[in-house]
This record gives sequence, structure tokens and C-alpha cells, in this order.
Amino acid sequence: MVRTDLHGFIYGLVAIGLFMVMAAHNHWGVVVPADGRWDTIILYGLKGGGIYTVFFAIGHIALTFSGIRLLGAYMVLGSAAAMLTFWLLLAPDSMARIAGEGTVIATFAIPAVVGAIVGFAYHRRAGYDHETDSPDLLARVLNRGSAADEDVRSSVSADRAHVVVGNEEYFDGPLQVRTSFVTMLMAAFGAAFINVAIATAFPLLGALSRAGTRDPAAIVDQIVSISGFSAFMFLSFATTMVLPFAIMMYVAHQALRAMDKTSFLAYGVAGLVAPVAVSVLTLFMVPILGFYAALPSAIAMMLYRRLAGVEPKAVKEDVEVRDRRNLVGADHARRRYGRIIANDRK
Repeated sequence: MVRTDLHGFIYGLVAIGLFMVMAAHNHWGVVVPADGRWDTIILYGLKGGGIYTVFFAIGHIALTFSGIRLLGAYMVLGSAAAMLTFWLLLAPDSMARIAGEGTVIATFAIPAVVGAIVGFAYHRRAGYDHETDSPDLLARVLNRGSAADEDVRSSVSADRAHVVVGNEEYFDGPLQVRTSFVTMLMAAFGAAFINVAIATAFPLLGALSRAGTRDPAAIVDQIVSISGFSAFMFLSFATTMVLPFAIMMYVAHQALRAMDKTSFLAYGVAGLVAPVAVSVLTLFMVPILGFYAALPSAIAMMLYRRLAGVEPKAVKEDVEVRDRRNLVGADHARRRYGRIIANDRK
């Protein structure tokens, strides 16, 4: 079963809390604190994060008792908990207004996606229970010379690559990093978000340096005003870059699989090189990709490596046979000599 991870719950609380702060500040229909002060809005966001965490914890307990540990189940749980939290914190007249405007799906789509990402992250971070994982029993099974292993239900494959010990299985064969498009899209969204943030930070810092104020509250207000666009537009910029990042990550991932590389370092280096390679291959038509995207791409590739995990390499594919005479080796004489069918014979 998926482990109960306290830190994972805290990270989820913070993530949904930040989302609710953004929703309150940008007037997405939720109840906005009357005084509009940032400390009040932050406390309001923490309230939303706390409600989400309660719903998610209840769902996690239900999934654990039901014996469900699928990644998709936790993504659905996170999405449902986030949408329910968002609905509970809507202003009294907001639901009727968005229903009248026909934007119910669009309004709840963002909390649904954010909740799915948080549920995905929790599942990958928490991992699985390991109470029945006994290194000592594994060693006893592999070393049949040691005594007292008759009481352990076990089996070892002929090449000793696959070992069954009680209810656990172990594998010592060739591995490769999994290809998971959902995980790749998650990591690509993070890279696109960081890339837009970096591209926005430089002009923002320049404008702040010219503002000449030291009051923290005034600085926050100026950041909001200087940014010049809403969080919706920021997310739209990031979203439009998800597909290019995902394609670039997929190509780099397949290249690493072909080179039999599985380390975090290899994925980080590939992330640094890929945007520069794209810039060179396009004759610097998109030079900004090579400069701004190198660091976000490296982070995304290492994040993908962490979240995707590994799998056994595939065995050779099945062979379909129509003519059994073809079942000979590459150097067999029959592949050099053809059988003569003489048409001049009676």
C-alpha cells in the first residue's frame, strides 16, 4: 500500500494554500478577505490548504483500507479534494454567476488539474510500505547454504535474476527508465513554469530597483502591479510551452535509453544540452530556448527520472512464423544456397 507520508501532506497543504492565495488575489470567485491585506489572504490560503489536506487524508485512508494503490486513483483523489475545497470557499453568488455564464467546467478545471498534480506528487513521494521487505530473508534464500530457510516460501529463477521471498519479489536484471507520458507532461509543465518565471524575473527586478521603496508591503504591491498580467495569463504562457518541453524531453529520454543511461546525472546533463542543441539545429531561430530553458530543462529531466522510476528491459519480441524453414541461423548454409525448382523436368 501507499505509505502515509506526513511531509507529503504538508507539501500538499502548502501547494493548495498557494493556489488559493492566487485565486483570492485574482478574484477567481472565491471569498476574498474584506481588508485585502496580504497576511489575511495568506491565512485564508492556509485555511484552504487545511481543508484540502483533511479531504485528501480521508481519501488516502479509504484507499488504503480498500487495497488500492494505483497512481491514477491518487490523481483522481487529489483532483476531487481540490475541487471540493474550491467549491466550499466560493463566494455565495459565484456559483450562480459562473453557471449563468456557462463557465463551470472552465472554472473548476484549474483546481482539478492542480489537485491531480498534488495527488501525483504525493503518490510518487510517499512510495510503498516496506514492512514485509526483509533483506535478511532475501540473503537466506539466495544463500541456500545457510540454515533455517525451509519455513520461507521462496523461489529463484534459473538465472537468479528473479527471486520470490514470501509476499515480496526481487529482480536483478537489466533495467531502463520508464516511459511515462503523464509524468513527462508533469515535469514539462514544471519546466515551462520555471522558464516563464525566469524570463519574467529579469524585467521585474529591474523595475523594482527603479521603484526605490523598502517597505515589504509596498514591494509586494509593486510586484503585483509591475508584473502587468494576471496569473491566468502567466499560466497560459507556461501552458503553451508544455508541449515543446515535453517533445524535447521525450527525444532526450529516448536517446538516453538507447545509450543505456539511467543515472540522475545523465538526465540532468541531457536536460542542459537539449535546449542548446535545439537552438543550434534551428540555426538560432529560437536562441532564447538555449539560454533561459537550459536550467529548467535540467531540473525537469531529473524530476522525470525521479518520478518515472525504472522497469525491466523488454525481452526480444515474439516471432511470427509462416515458413518453418526460415528458422535457421544467420550463417546457416540454407541462407546462401537456394533450392532449385527445375521447370524442364517431366
